[in-house]
This record gives sequence, C-alpha cells and structure tokens, in this order.
Amino acid sequence: MMAVMSDETRLLCDRVLESLRAFYAGHAASDGEGAGDAAEVADALAGPLGWAAPTEVETFAVTRHFLPALERASAGP
Repeated sequence: MMAVMSDETRLLCDRVLESLRAFYAGHAASDGEGAGDAAEVADALAGPLGWAAPTEVETFAVTRHFLPALERASAGP
C-alpha cells in the first residue's frame, strides 16, 4: 500500500528541504571546514522542490510511520 502525501505534508517537506538548503548554504559561505561539501549539498537542494507523481510504485515498511511522524513534527516538540 502506497502512502499518498497530502498538500500539507508536501508543504512541510518543502519547508524542511528549504531549511536544510539554507543551513548548508550558510556553512558553505563561512569557508569553514567542510564548506566545499556543504556547497555541493546546498546546490543539490537548490533545484525546484516540486513534487511529481512517481513513475514506479515502490513501498517500504517505514512508509507507514514516516509521513504520520512528519505531520506530528509539524506541530513542534
């Protein structure tokens, strides 16, 4: 059974990915240790964050828990 992401879950995932991109971009700008690696990660996350329908359905046991956990996490600790 494949879990379908709600619009709210997609928005939450977009916010998480954008936060990660900003974090890595900030570290890359610091020229500190690992800045080059951080720049690569930031570049990888800089692409469009749109969601496309999967072309192939593949499910994992963790799917049952992952999306509900993300939705609960959106409310904070």
